[in-house]
Amino acid sequence: LIALDQMGNQSLDVLSLLPFLDHADSGLRETVVWLASRHEEWDAAIANRFLEWLDQGDLNPERHAAFTALAPKFLSTPPMQAVVGQFLVSEKSGLKRIAFDAIAASDLPGFDENWRPAFASVLESPSDDLAGAALKALAKTGAQGFDERLQAIANDEAIPGIRRVLALRAMAKPDAALGAAGFELLKGLAGPDASPLERLEAAQLLGAARLTVPQLMEVAELTRHAGPMDLPLLLPAFDRTKDAEVGKALAAALPESKGIGNANPTELARLFNHFPPEVAKLIEPTVATLQARKDQQAARLADLEPQLESGDAERGKAFYLAGKGACITCHQIGKNGRAVGPNLSTIGRIRTGRDFLESILYPSESIARDFESFQVTLKDGNVHMGLIQRETGDTIYLTSPTGEEIPLSRDSVASIASIPMSLMPQGLEQALAPQELLDLVAFLKSLTE
Repeated sequence: LIALDQMGNQSLDVLSLLPFLDHADSGLRETVVWLASRHEEWDAAIANRFLEWLDQGDLNPERHAAFTALAPKFLSTPPMQAVVGQFLVSEKSGLKRIAFDAIAASDLPGFDENWRPAFASVLESPSDDLAGAALKALAKTGAQGFDERLQAIANDEAIPGIRRVLALRAMAKPDAALGAAGFELLKGLAGPDASPLERLEAAQLLGAARLTVPQLMEVAELTRHAGPMDLPLLLPAFDRTKDAEVGKALAAALPESKGIGNANPTELARLFNHFPPEVAKLIEPTVATLQARKDQQAARLADLEPQLESGDAERGKAFYLAGKGACITCHQIGKNGRAVGPNLSTIGRIRTGRDFLESILYPSESIARDFESFQVTLKDGNVHMGLIQRETGDTIYLTSPTGEEIPLSRDSVASIASIPMSLMPQGLEQALAPQELLDLVAFLKSLTE
């Protein structure tokens, strides 16, 4: 198929490819999706195939994957806009959700007015799970005419905080600085009293936002209470400032941070190189402490390895399901967990107890293939970190630490750099007692079927 496509002269016909869009063979299916993404002239044929699937009811996983990959690519065309509109008025919430997600993932320059009733209907029930997807889509399109409803959502303290922030972002102009109201909401959600998921989402939004110097001073104070999952998400906010007072505040807060064990000494030194030399010197003791901590972890590994046989797999399974150590946040085992990092369902077939200890204590020392982290710097100065798990000719799709897929136009990218650290935070083992760590390793070793 790839050879036929490269030959040109219309050797490859879209109608001959359509039956393979939802093929059970993942390799064949992904190849067909990739080929289709390269042919904008196939928009009508692909849109018609999606309509056929819609008429047949819910999308199976293969069809869901194809729609998720191709609908955003073709959403600037009238046929695909009409198809997405049909998905938005479906009675099934799952179909509505993937339509909202497609809009949020697209580079659509405007808003199809035929979608307005569907958006308005969902926003009338902002506590519904669909509302978050709709708000992200609205923020991407910059659609007008929803401000009154969005303001009501933002003001309603009974609505989950992240959705209130998304409502504020949907009202803001593209690339606008985060307003005072949105910042105050996020600051509260990123604080020590918020739920773990809210902290993670809020930290990601703060790290990616355009913040004023006073706001950055407050985020510097937040890092004092940040854990190993949220601290790396907050730090990119400081990549875009050279203000000496901000640097001093950050250097004072970081040594007390609960998540400081997740900071890479080299990356931390690089971050402070943005500041004046006298400020950069302030972080040197912290960098030295981190390096010493790495040496201590090596000694801990040598101490724990002989104790591996004392681990209890059943207790370890209970710890995983309860979220101890945060494994379930990013790793799937069976039907449990989130598919951000490698699937661990059968990991015991190919890894030893020592491997697991090293991966937990030193996540950046043994990064799984296809899970290398990248830092993508955009021409507007914004910086994103995550996994590049798929690409098209004009778009890079970055998977963030929270599992969100972020489409980045190649034309907007200034640079892409591999970074020598895993998205899995270092220091997670600090949340486990020594025996709990051994139990968790025993559980992972047992995953062979």
